[in-house]
Amino acid sequence: MPDERPWRPLRPTLPPGAAARWTALCEAIVGAQGDAAALARLREALPEALGALPEADRPALRAAALVALDLSQQGWEARLEAGLSLRSPAHDTDPQVEKARTRARLVVQRDRQLQEPATQAFLRRMEARAPHGGAWRSVRDLTRDGAALAARLREAIGAPDAAERLAEVIQPRLELVEESRRCAHTGLLLRDIWRYFRHTWSTPYRSVPGRGMAWLVRDAAAPNEPIIGLFALVSPPAQISARDRWLGWEPDAVVARLRHAPTDALARWLVGELARARAELFVQDLVEDGVISPSALRAPDEEAITRLRAEALRARAVHGRFARPTTPDAAPDETDWEARARAPLFRAKRALLLAALLEAARGLGPGLLRAPSAATLAEALSRPEGARAARILARRAKADRMGAQLAELGVCGALPPYSALLGGKLVAMLAASPEVQAAYTARYGGAASLIASSMAGRAVTRDARLFAITTSSLYGRATAQYARLSAPAEALGGPAGARLTYRDLGLTLGYGTAHLSEEAAEALTRLAEQRAGGQRVSSLLGEGVSPKLRKLRGGLEALGFPADALLLHGGHRRVYGLALVARPQHAALGLEPDQEPLIPQDDPRAGTERIVAWWRARWLAGRVGRSGVLERVGGNLSR
Repeated sequence: MPDERPWRPLRPTLPPGAAARWTALCEAIVGAQGDAAALARLREALPEALGALPEADRPALRAAALVALDLSQQGWEARLEAGLSLRSPAHDTDPQVEKARTRARLVVQRDRQLQEPATQAFLRRMEARAPHGGAWRSVRDLTRDGAALAARLREAIGAPDAAERLAEVIQPRLELVEESRRCAHTGLLLRDIWRYFRHTWSTPYRSVPGRGMAWLVRDAAAPNEPIIGLFALVSPPAQISARDRWLGWEPDAVVARLRHAPTDALARWLVGELARARAELFVQDLVEDGVISPSALRAPDEEAITRLRAEALRARAVHGRFARPTTPDAAPDETDWEARARAPLFRAKRALLLAALLEAARGLGPGLLRAPSAATLAEALSRPEGARAARILARRAKADRMGAQLAELGVCGALPPYSALLGGKLVAMLAASPEVQAAYTARYGGAASLIASSMAGRAVTRDARLFAITTSSLYGRATAQYARLSAPAEALGGPAGARLTYRDLGLTLGYGTAHLSEEAAEALTRLAEQRAGGQRVSSLLGEGVSPKLRKLRGGLEALGFPADALLLHGGHRRVYGLALVARPQHAALGLEPDQEPLIPQDDPRAGTERIVAWWRARWLAGRVGRSGVLERVGGNLSR
């Protein structure tokens, strides 16, 4: 069967001197493909090759070379065809082979990061012994001796009261990583401990913009409370099709739902979403400057909507020329939100959103707006403009709740020797602990939402009670950590008949930036800024989703590379969803915001203990009796 993977030409526009060096590099890449050491040497030699060129000729060649080398080191095939052409790696039908291949590609970037001088200095500092509590300690004291653990587990499973003995051998507890908090046993900052062990993952360590809450899972049964595993809740990606289908966030699905069974309650919800969005939008400056009149706000026409969209483009251009960080310098309760709202970035966003909301109001029509009911909803949705209005408001409902009430499990896993004991399943389920949910709500529930407040010109808070957690595997195949991971809510203190389950939601599209290095991203960003006439391609708060993706796209397009094709890396990930309430689809749209969590929140520590007890009974007890498992545990000695 013919290979249908397309070849992607890389034909950068370069100055004559740089073009000659690009040709030589292309020939070297084709000759070195499949040879990891040879490709690494080409990368190491790049600074010397660039140094021989005039400074003005370097940025484009550097960006093009780093992209080509990144993809080649990630397994993309190369050939000479009027220059260089690449095609993405073939996917093996054997899932184990494909997993190994994917992991090898990821490890390339991880190992490159581990060799960076700053990373090396951090690791040396963490591993160096320093006095604390009358003893010399380092991060190495936070791993458990596998042989000693295996011996204790053998004793426990051989005893008549094995269940009770297992509870004495491993006693997991949660510890929230806070900025200045230190480990009681080593004196090390908890954030540094988390980062140190995160470097053992097969992917490079990267900070994630937006919300972030990191946790350690520690073992209170052993000296120094060694680390069982770690996880982090972060802001979810804006666009994950499999997740949006599960939560009912796709605009067409919302329209179909409203059309299929219109009710008075759904009509009130739709009108309420419009009213709430409109009330949270600062418009005073737009009225003062004549962009829109008070009468047009009440009865908008097409001309008013067109003026707003033109103003959005104008303000966006001003922002592009004078972009600067927009994170508040003052505490949120002291921030001048109106001044932030008037800044060009948020003026552009407000004008564009107001245009969409006025269009939605026109589409819904006066009948539904004045008297929301099943009948007026059905009539509105029978018209194309009414259906379009519902899509606009569905996207708004998603945007308002995704950032506040949905979290992404960005990192999750166990460390040796606990990983051999299915500790990853424990860590994954502890992410749903009432302790975690309570801490998340406490941190974000009373805080002003930076984006919403900057759009409203006043402090706006959001409901921060989580209704679900999502995550994805590193590989396209199902991962053992989440497979069959389902606990009866009743065993965790919740209602009978309900379950907390990591549901397999499907695959991502395999589109993104994970296959390109930070070095290439920096080079592409600089190039995009140069080609954009000095306008910054920045990561400022409020600029929109996936700033890194926008930067890389801009740089690739500046080179003349096929951006969409190169960003479609094909590394599909399997997406999982964990509902924390009985009807997450209702919560996701705000239809039923006050659902009781599946795990009671009245005693968070007790909720954690119930999860641990369930894990011991469901997974640990059976695991320790399997042939070879304790031998694997015993082989994981602390370093």
